[in-house]
Amino acid sequence: MSAIYKAESGRLDVYVMNELGEDHAALAGAKLVATVSDTEGHGKAAVEFDPQGARYVALRWSEPARGREPFEISEISAFGDVPLGLLDVLPIPNAFASNQVLPPLPETPPFIPVVSP
Repeated sequence: MSAIYKAESGRLDVYVMNELGEDHAALAGAKLVATVSDTEGHGKAAVEFDPQGARYVALRWSEPARGREPFEISEISAFGDVPLGLLDVLPIPNAFASNQVLPPLPETPPFIPVVSP
């Protein structure tokens, strides 16, 4: 998992869980699986962890001195190592293809009148 965010120092905590609680910010029942610190304030962080079959991944950003300015995130990426043998790729083309009948196209292009001298 990687994140690109506003260049400031802080810590990114990664949690996994199978159910969401009533208060999503509390992360009740979540298991902390990884932490990465950006002490230099580069605005980039990456961490590898075993998802442990969890349904949800939650990220929590903490910084030493939080001001009143909002925190900005430009990208969060997640990658996995799933063997291609486990993927069923046959249904995928059906998700993008459509056998819907299109309206008939005109045989000649439409007439566009000249409007300038």
